[in-house]
Amino acid sequence: MVRSQNCNLRGLSEEELVRKREDMHEWGGYFIVNGNERLIRMLIMNKRNYPVAFERNSFMNRGRFFSPYAVQMRCVREDMFAQTLTIHYLTDGNCVMKFIYQKQEFLVPVYVLLKALAPTTQSNDGSTDINIYNRLVKGYFQNRQIADKVEVLLADGNKLGLYSQEQCLAYLGSRLRTVLEGLT
Repeated sequence: MVRSQNCNLRGLSEEELVRKREDMHEWGGYFIVNGNERLIRMLIMNKRNYPVAFERNSFMNRGRFFSPYAVQMRCVREDMFAQTLTIHYLTDGNCVMKFIYQKQEFLVPVYVLLKALAPTTQSNDGSTDINIYNRLVKGYFQNRQIADKVEVLLADGNKLGLYSQEQCLAYLGSRLRTVLEGLT
C-alpha cells in the first residue's frame, strides 16, 4: 500500500518523490496492483450468525433506562438475506431488541418476543413464564444474578398486561402495522 511501512516511497522528501515521478502531495492509502491504482473500501461487518457484545456510551442517548451495553448479531439465512439484531440492556434490568425493517427502527421488549415464540396453551396461569424462566436460567439456578435478571424480564411482561402468546402476537402486530399494510 502506498505510503505504508513496506512502501518504497515511505520517508522520502518532496524532492525525492518528484525525482521518482510521484506527486509530492500524495497522501497514500491505496494499493498498486499490476501497475494499476486500486482503492479498497473497508466495510466492517460482524461475523454472520455470531453474537458480539460491546459497550458504547452513545446507546445511553437512545432513551430513558438505556445502558451502554448491547449484544449484536448479524443473522444470515441460506439465501444470503441478512438482518442485524441488537439487544440493548436497560438499567432497570430489562432488555429490548432493536431491528430495522423498511428503514424504520423498532424496539420490542424481549419478553414479548419470547412469549410470542413460545408454544403455549390457552391459559393465563403463567405456565409459559415458568417455561421461559427454566429455559433461560437452565443450569444456573444457583447464580442469583442471572435468575434476578430473568425475573425482572418476566415481571416487565406483566406490566404490559400480556399473558398469552396470542396477546403478544397482537402486540407485535399493532407495532408493525405501519410497515405491514395490506396484511390482516
